Amino acid sequence: MLNKLLDFAKTAGKIALDNQEAICKSDNKLKERDATSVVTKTDFEISVLFKKFIEDNFSDLNYMIIDEETITEYGDKMFSRLDETEYQFVIDPIDGTMPYANMMPLWGIVIGVLKNKKPHCGIVYIPKLKDMVYSDGEKAFWVQNAFDEDECVTELHERSKSASAILFMHNWKFELTDKFCRNFFVPIDFFAAAVLNIYIITDRAKANVFHDHLWDFAGAMSVMKCVGLKMLDYDTKKEIEISAEYFDNKMCMKGNAILCYEDDFDTIKSMIRPRILL
Repeated sequence: MLNKLLDFAKTAGKIALDNQEAICKSDNKLKERDATSVVTKTDFEISVLFKKFIEDNFSDLNYMIIDEETITEYGDKMFSRLDETEYQFVIDPIDGTMPYANMMPLWGIVIGVLKNKKPHCGIVYIPKLKDMVYSDGEKAFWVQNAFDEDECVTELHERSKSASAILFMHNWKFELTDKFCRNFFVPIDFFAAAVLNIYIITDRAKANVFHDHLWDFAGAMSVMKCVGLKMLDYDTKKEIEISAEYFDNKMCMKGNAILCYEDDFDTIKSMIRPRILL
C-alpha cells in the first residue's frame, strides 16, 4: 500500500509544481483571483486523481475518502460512515494554499491512511523543497531530495523530548503568557501544517500549538506515532482521537491541541494560551 501511495505523491507533486509554475509565468500572477483559480484547479485535479487512484488500487477494501473538496458529501453522517468503514484515506492536495498561490515553497501534499480510525500509514511531502517523511506504521523515514537520483533516506527513531527551541503558533489564535522566555524558545507563525509537521518530526522545531482539520495532519499521524510525538488536548492533556469528542462533522477539531513530546507539554502550555475571541 505505502509504495503505491508514494508513487501517487510523486505524481501529485509534479502536477502541483507544474501548476505553480503557471502562476509564475502569468502576467496577472499577483491578482488574487488568478492565483486562487490555479490553487482551486490544482486542489480539484489532485483530489479527482486520488479518488480514481484509490478505486483502481484498493477497490477490494471497505473504505471511505476524506478530503476538503468532498467533506460535505457526508453531512451529519460522518461518524457513522467512519464506523462502517475499515480504511479511511485522507488527503490534503495542497496544504498551504497561501504560500502556494504566492509562489513560495512552503506548501505540501498530505496523504494519510487510517485503519479503524487509527493511524496506519502516511506521507507528508514538500515538493518544492524535496523534503518528505513517511511511515508504514512500523517504521518512519525522513527523505531529503525526495524522488531524485541523490535521494537520501534516514530512518527516524523514538525520542522523549525535543532539542529544538522553535515553537509554532498562529498569533491570531494564540498568545504568549508572562512565563514565556525568549532566552530558551522562539515563537514562529507559519501557514502550512505539512511543513510544520515535517520540521517537528525531524526535530527542527519543538512543537505546534494548533486547531486544524483532520486532513492537515493525517499524513503525519503514523510518523508521529513512530517517533513518540503526540497530539495532546490543550485543556486535558489527553491524546486526540478521531471521534466526535474531538472533531465535528466537517472533521475540524473542536478544541485546541499541542503537537509535542509528552515531556515537553507542561512547559509549552505554560507559555502559550488561546486568545479570547470577542
